[in-house]
Amino acid sequence: DVRLKKNVKTIDSALNKMIGLRGITFEWIEPEMHGNLIGTQMGMIAQEVEQVFPQWVGSDKDGYKDLTFRGFEALTVEAIRELKSENEALKKRIEALESKI
Repeated sequence: DVRLKKNVKTIDSALNKMIGLRGITFEWIEPEMHGNLIGTQMGMIAQEVEQVFPQWVGSDKDGYKDLTFRGFEALTVEAIRELKSENEALKKRIEALESKI
């Protein structure tokens, strides 16, 4: 709710920030330590995410890094908006070039 927020700003350069992340597939070395999730999983490496979004990375009691993707949805929405804007500009440019032919 906007009534609960202050200093509201749009995320700048969302697409560049998102491109700084790398999605991976992996298998847990010890699946029983991770909810018995066996087989191929999808995710990210905390140490890599930390370089782009340090606020998404924490550490557990044993010092292992973990991720909290608070705000990932907002980042995704703004990155898509940037792509849409770029796409619209390219469409207009193509149309202008085609009209000259």
